[in-house]
Amino acid sequence: MRIFNHLLGVVLLAVLLAAALVTLGLVLGVLTLTMVRQVWPYAPIETIGRDVANLPDATRNWVIGGSIGAAVVTLLGLIRELSPPPRRARLLTLQGSGPGQTEISFGALDDLAAYGARKVAGIEHLHARVDMVKGRLVVRGRALVSPYVELATAGPQLEQAVANRLEQATGLPVLTVQLRTVVQNVKAQRTVR
Repeated sequence: MRIFNHLLGVVLLAVLLAAALVTLGLVLGVLTLTMVRQVWPYAPIETIGRDVANLPDATRNWVIGGSIGAAVVTLLGLIRELSPPPRRARLLTLQGSGPGQTEISFGALDDLAAYGARKVAGIEHLHARVDMVKGRLVVRGRALVSPYVELATAGPQLEQAVANRLEQATGLPVLTVQLRTVVQNVKAQRTVR
């Protein structure tokens, strides 16, 4: 679903950019109505093109400014959508008091955060992602919680357990732990007679 939404966003931004550029071309006289008619012979588009091409002088400047603004905003949106997401570092380097250094992968820190959640009763599964921000650890993730547990007490206990486990293992402070809790569904069991 995420890929479909991403592609839909790219297509929508491309259509908006094309509309802004065609409007700008018609107002400035670079494009003619016959050129637009050749590309898209559709009666409502011809009517819109004729209206845009024959704007009064007072309105023309506003349409030019709006078209340029819309083109810039959609172009920036397209660049953001098409650029790859930022990669996180593969290894966290821990400086010790001795001459060496210790490196640990962020994937191992993710697993360590999930292991720290095992100490809290009622937590079925934790999927965590640990990142480094200004020398501190930031944990984000999703916890699957039993429906029989009280969330008001389990949530803070879970965050504290994850933070303590990471601080013990790395010696670095944990800035924030943001976990979204999802209650596990309990399906009603039917008895067959």
